[in-house]
Amino acid sequence: NNDKNQIVALEAFLERRYERLSDTAILQDLLVKIRDLKRKGFTTKCLKFNLERKIVITGDGSSTIHLPEWDEQYHSKHGAIQEAYHVFIKHGLQFFLDCNMDFDKPISILEIGFGTGLNAFITMLESEKLGISTDYTGIEAYPVVMDEIHQLNYPTQLHVTNGDKLFELLHLSHWDTQQQTVPYFTLNKQKKFFSEIKDTNAYNLI
Repeated sequence: NNDKNQIVALEAFLERRYERLSDTAILQDLLVKIRDLKRKGFTTKCLKFNLERKIVITGDGSSTIHLPEWDEQYHSKHGAIQEAYHVFIKHGLQFFLDCNMDFDKPISILEIGFGTGLNAFITMLESEKLGISTDYTGIEAYPVVMDEIHQLNYPTQLHVTNGDKLFELLHLSHWDTQQQTVPYFTLNKQKKFFSEIKDTNAYNLI
């Protein structure tokens, strides 16, 4: 059981945070451990993600999910909303629009690690605000449960009218089905590992 928990924890960690592992030595060490466990016959497809998760408040007052076993968060401890706007809007959506002023098609976005839904939420809000159509695909192997979703304070922190309903709508939408949640925003949540993504040249932003 300990080995099973380890492999789930390791792959879940890499699945969500691989893009932040700037220390190559740490990444290689984790991969070695995973390969060792797999050689013992353990796989991840049938295992449940059972790491302890806690809701914590980050530096800007917004919440995120903390994984005590790894001392890791789904978002920056300095500010979940602040990070999301800096990475996903300023250097993502807005940057694309600034570089493609004549773009007249729906913007196709892929997020690897849908997680709390914060990035999708602020993208939806910006799409409505700017009047631009967005097709948003979120990949997630270990969906956050609704009990945790209801503890996240993004709608309140962002001062969004009917924000709680809109945020909940993202998470209640069906998996592996493209749905229009609001007039300018279409969501397609896919429950799978990032290594299972087969799309080629399908997105404007990743």
